[in-house]
Amino acid sequence: MAEKPNVPDALSPAYHQMLNLAPDVVRSDLEFQTTLLMYLKLGGPRLARHYIQTLNQPFMEDFGLVKRRTDDSDDSDDSEESGEAEESGEAEEAEEAEEAENEGDDADADTVEPAADETDTDS
Repeated sequence: MAEKPNVPDALSPAYHQMLNLAPDVVRSDLEFQTTLLMYLKLGGPRLARHYIQTLNQPFMEDFGLVKRRTDDSDDSDDSEESGEAEESGEAEEAEEAEEAENEGDDADADTVEPAADETDTDS
């Protein structure tokens, strides 16, 4: 059988208090006890309590994904198929990326060089 973790005297009261807060299922688990002691050493009772709270929370098996809203989605009909909506979202992202690339080119457009027919030539 594995040994219990070596709890320093300074952390012993907090460690035992946190063990009492833990679910019955994990109290005797050596890995849980070691992890709890590590959280107590690194972050104190507050971090250890947060760790125990995450163990007590049930895992959400049913969840819904939230669609990302775009500027054009306000004008579009809800009757569009999801595939079409995804394609239009990808097209918009591509257009935004292209515009971002062209912004660097616009800085060069401010310094326009005169065309060959506009230059002064001594004939």
